[in-house]
Amino acid sequence: MFTGIIQEVGKLVRATSKGRGKELAFSCSKILPEIHLGDSVCCNGVCLSATHILDTGFNAFAVGETLSKTNLGKLQAGHEVNMELALLPTTRLSGHYVTGHIDGLAVVSSIQKFSDGSIEMTLTMPDSFSRYCIPKGSVALNGISLTIAKLQGRQLTVAVIPVTIAHTTLNKVTVGSSLNLELDIMGKYAEKLLGPYKPDGGSLSLQKLNQMGYDA
Repeated sequence: MFTGIIQEVGKLVRATSKGRGKELAFSCSKILPEIHLGDSVCCNGVCLSATHILDTGFNAFAVGETLSKTNLGKLQAGHEVNMELALLPTTRLSGHYVTGHIDGLAVVSSIQKFSDGSIEMTLTMPDSFSRYCIPKGSVALNGISLTIAKLQGRQLTVAVIPVTIAHTTLNKVTVGSSLNLELDIMGKYAEKLLGPYKPDGGSLSLQKLNQMGYDA
């Protein structure tokens, strides 16, 4: 579990194909002393397990499913990667709960820059994702916890402050870039739990709410 607050921008050193997956070698320095064999590290929003610890970084293995749903398979040596260590029970939850399990890719359709150094970035996501998004809700893009500023159909817009741009890979993002998107897990759980109570019309009725114990 992570929070979406990036601790270091590392780099991909090498990607070696192994069957359907790839062994990925990353370089990092700030978080390296805290990484141990088997630890989870969030890389561009993807939860990976450290398989080897080296003097200048660590290795991790990405299976075929991970490569097909994320942008890790398209990274080349030298590309920067957002990194975050797993959440500790004593850590401040400055972002939101991020699992590191990517739902899919969102494509940047526009970037608006402002004089204060902030940006508004609009992305297009798959149709089925929009029901998990709400204005002022949270999403993780390449592992970064961001707040949804606007939402219209398949398009979501996030406002990004200058410090986030400076300390993540967002300063390298351009129109057409594909970013790893993780939707808020709370919405997924709510949908699953409420599923059995959904009438044919697709929305809850007052009767169903009363049956669930709500004073409706």
